[in-house]
Amino acid sequence: MEALKTTALAVGALSLASTAYNVLGFIRLHTRRGNVTKYLDPTQETWAIVTGASDGFGFALAQELASLGFNIILHSRSADKLAAKRQALLSSAPPDAKVEIVAADASLDPLGGADKILAAAEGKHVAVLVNNLAMASVTQDTFRAFEATTAEEIERCANMNVVFHTRVFSAVMARFRAWGSGGGGGGGGGSGGGLVMSIGSLGGVMGMPYLGVYCALKAYQRILAMSLAFEARAVGGGVEVLCVELGETVTAGNPGEESLMMPSASKVARAALDKVGCGKREVCAFWGHGLVMSLSGWIVSWFGDGAVEGSLEASMKSYMEKQERAKKAQ
Repeated sequence: MEALKTTALAVGALSLASTAYNVLGFIRLHTRRGNVTKYLDPTQETWAIVTGASDGFGFALAQELASLGFNIILHSRSADKLAAKRQALLSSAPPDAKVEIVAADASLDPLGGADKILAAAEGKHVAVLVNNLAMASVTQDTFRAFEATTAEEIERCANMNVVFHTRVFSAVMARFRAWGSGGGGGGGGGSGGGLVMSIGSLGGVMGMPYLGVYCALKAYQRILAMSLAFEARAVGGGVEVLCVELGETVTAGNPGEESLMMPSASKVARAALDKVGCGKREVCAFWGHGLVMSLSGWIVSWFGDGAVEGSLEASMKSYMEKQERAKKAQ
């Protein structure tokens, strides 16, 4: 009996120690300041590529990078929208900032779109890639039952979220490794290595109703980034790969009142950059989303999927109603 009591106390102590360690780690992660500026080369112009950057989180992240001294290659599919965003970015960036734009619809021609970005990067010292481009649907009906998804939508979403994403990732990683090994590489010659931020979604971690295809494709991006993060550490050369998970964010495409669980895109962008150099392969950019992700995993492990299904269903229905109101307002 005494042995059983001792064992129970030991297990309890270990459980408390583990919980305390995780809580302290969470606080430390979300209160640290990032060191993305270590990728700036003082001997030459340093560039960052941001895909899917005409709005929302992508553009907010481009603004943050520009404010820190990076020149920016903005990518999206609309040339007109990109031209306007370029002017907006230049107006808020340092006077010597440079911004170039690449318009390409990766859902229709993923390899061609990737090649356009790589051509724009030729001869430049690119030290940061933000692989942000993603698409849940090629129509306005983002949330829909799985069986209502057409073959064309599946193909175009896969083109953007898998083919384009992987091609850009692969080509830029090759350049980073060449610089890190002292091989130059189309504009290198300064500091070696580089940073790849693969922007994910909590849907790619947990799965969500009415977003089955999108969640599956984001899960692909997540595993690719985490695998390459391991690979980058094994190979060396100063390449950092970080998978950054996002929750719901206030953007032009997802309007709403800013709150603890629905922060602004600029706030999430700053939080994401503060995770650079943290030593992890995967992080939630914003602490509120990280808390949701951690608690959801704990709740499911204890009470099963039913404990979160109702909440997810209610959230998706709310999004769908917002979607319908936006369509009627047009």
